[in-house]
Amino acid sequence: MSYGGFFVASDTRQEQTSPRCSTRSDADMNASDTKLKFFCIRRTLPIAADAQALFTSLTDGGTATGAVLLQSSDNIPRYGERSLAAVGTSLRISGRDDVYRIEAIDDRGRILIPILTARLKSSSRELSPILTATGEAAGIAGRIDIDRRSVSGRERPLRRNAMDVLRQVAFLAPDEDSPDIPSHGCFGAFAYTFVHQYEQFERNPRDVLDEPDYVFFLATRLFVIDHAGGATHLASSVPVIPGADLAPLLNEAEADVRRMIAAATAPASAGGRTWRLGNVESDVDRETYCANVVRIQRDIEAGRAYQVVYGRRLSAPFEGSPLDVYARLSRTNPSPYMFYINDGDGVLLAASPEMAVRAEPSPTGTVVELRPIAGTKPRGFIDGRLDALTDVKYETALKIDPKELAEHTMLVDLARNDLASVCRPGTTQVTDPFVVEKYSHVQHLVSSVSGVLREPLDGLHAYLATMNMGTVTGAPKLEAMKIINTLEASGRGFFGGAAGYIFPDGRLDTALIIRAIRFKRGRAHIRAAAGIVADSVPESEWTETENKAAAAIRALRGPVDASSEDAA
Repeated sequence: MSYGGFFVASDTRQEQTSPRCSTRSDADMNASDTKLKFFCIRRTLPIAADAQALFTSLTDGGTATGAVLLQSSDNIPRYGERSLAAVGTSLRISGRDDVYRIEAIDDRGRILIPILTARLKSSSRELSPILTATGEAAGIAGRIDIDRRSVSGRERPLRRNAMDVLRQVAFLAPDEDSPDIPSHGCFGAFAYTFVHQYEQFERNPRDVLDEPDYVFFLATRLFVIDHAGGATHLASSVPVIPGADLAPLLNEAEADVRRMIAAATAPASAGGRTWRLGNVESDVDRETYCANVVRIQRDIEAGRAYQVVYGRRLSAPFEGSPLDVYARLSRTNPSPYMFYINDGDGVLLAASPEMAVRAEPSPTGTVVELRPIAGTKPRGFIDGRLDALTDVKYETALKIDPKELAEHTMLVDLARNDLASVCRPGTTQVTDPFVVEKYSHVQHLVSSVSGVLREPLDGLHAYLATMNMGTVTGAPKLEAMKIINTLEASGRGFFGGAAGYIFPDGRLDTALIIRAIRFKRGRAHIRAAAGIVADSVPESEWTETENKAAAAIRALRGPVDASSEDAA
């Protein structure tokens, strides 16, 4: 299993010296074939284009609904192998509680709506779709009879919930041409509140942003940049419907690819617009936060939890382009999981250090992986320069710190237990335990926990069984989340959820939504939390939330000296 940021694919690179096209065979276009398929036009350029510049050009500066950029920083060794983006989407899938919506964004999506309606109606999962149409705005609205019966741990991931709707779209049609370079796929995010599809406890009633539990987009125009191999892969796909006139859509797909080639080979334009950030306010003051830390410690002493990750929201008025903020954040705080998502209601972006869940099909079954991070020390900067001896000193301190080691061990045990509920017996294992990974400004203690999914489960089942990550909840997770909802002054929304992609071949890769900024209704929102344990010092935990929010706030405020930034 290879490690890294988004889209670490198996090595299937080919020697290429000019743009290359691959399309589906004539047999796939046979009108008698009743299975839905996608006709895909691909080109491969022998250059590694600038991912942000290409994304900016193809999505009107990130303002297009469904525009998603998933990047891995190339400033960190072992990361930055590939970046990928959805630059044209056909369906929007979203929902909250038991209600879901599937909305067509373009003509390709409108073709898919009646097909999805029929599939949802014929499903045994009681998904109750209702076809809606107003002019060109075709869509589906439905209600899920969520199954919340008390069943065994092995049966719980199979209960009926919103994943059944997302699964219908994500696995709508196979991608038979080039599984390492997808023709289409779902891109988006699960909110922290998606856990209510799976667990029964009260929501935080103070959800001022009114976020959905999930929002995903079916991308039919995308690019993948292979930084290591020096190649840019472009794809545009159209659904193939027997008997339908495909000529207009095929012409559109050809035009899509020509436009992408032009953008990928154009000289980089000078970016960088100005923006304005207002006064940053916290949803809880220092005194109240510290008092709540003491309350949590009483719960810990009473045996309710071992650790609770308690946070606060910082927000401010914002005027400007979120994509410009993302560009600055990627320079000042490079991370293995960087993403930008325009969900139609706002923008969510992050420089996350941590994987949430990854699933990758293999000859022996689908391998699912978690990589818990717990334990942080700074890099060894002295007067703006990285000093090797100081760096090693911090690394050694991290490896022997009893508090950091205890917290990390707890999260590894959580990961093992979560995966055991969805994996084949005897396949769950801890690999590369207690490894120190070095980032631009900090170093983290990381372990990898993996297993082979038991049939018929897929990566979406694995996400259900492992959410929300112990890194953002504490332990035991259910009790910790109940305490969090009681004490936090506002709902978390997407913060603490996961963002990433799902491909038709079963691949799933998601990042934990931390070190994130949410732009919505003219404001920028940040969330930062600290892990509260029995011997926590309340004032120190408040300071930790300030440190964790620092990178995002500095990116919002403007240029900083990267060597001095505390990107904790």
